Amino acid sequence: MVRSAAARLPDPLRPADSAAAPLHPAFGPYARWYGHCAGGALPSLATLNAWAVASGAALADGRPIAFVAPPPGRLSALDYERWIARRGEIPTRGGSRHDACNALAWLAFPRAKSAVNAIHVAAAEAPTANGRDRRRDAATLLDESGMIVACAEPALLALWREHDWSALFWERRAEVARAMRPAARGRAARRSEQCTVTGGGRRAYGQFAAAGGRRRKR
Repeated sequence: MVRSAAARLPDPLRPADSAAAPLHPAFGPYARWYGHCAGGALPSLATLNAWAVASGAALADGRPIAFVAPPPGRLSALDYERWIARRGEIPTRGGSRHDACNALAWLAFPRAKSAVNAIHVAAAEAPTANGRDRRRDAATLLDESGMIVACAEPALLALWREHDWSALFWERRAEVARAMRPAARGRAARRSEQCTVTGGGRRAYGQFAAAGGRRRKR
């Protein structure tokens, strides 16, 4: 029987059952900001912009980013991306957990977010049902439900690429805990109460980053 490899990721922007509940390692890149979200309160635009200035978050061309209230009317997905590219402003709805998580992704991974934005703007509209080509579909998956996984063990990476989840996350779970470091990259993955690699619930799509440095002999 193949076991589902599911890992519960408690939403750090919601009040936890215990104030001492530890932060899941996948949320590590956001730890510096989560501590300021008292009682699960969402950060205001002023707070987000103060964090952006403090962290030096910017687009790939060096322009600093700013979080602003959305313009009147509803922007299409492509117009939203063009707005960011043209103005360096990220439309952010007050009281929206999805938008708050998107803002934190811009703070933690500004160059990656800027690269995704550039893919959307360069590709433009496509003659498909959702108006996106394969490049934009892939960028959207990463942006919404992506997870970056740093791995120091080629054998574990091979199991991942083979989709052998039972062997990877069950039989070699101790090695996974030691050699893999996940970071929730997708805004929707971070606002989900359950993130799974396989099985029911929300899925997180992994992107591997090979860990540098010399491996120690065992």
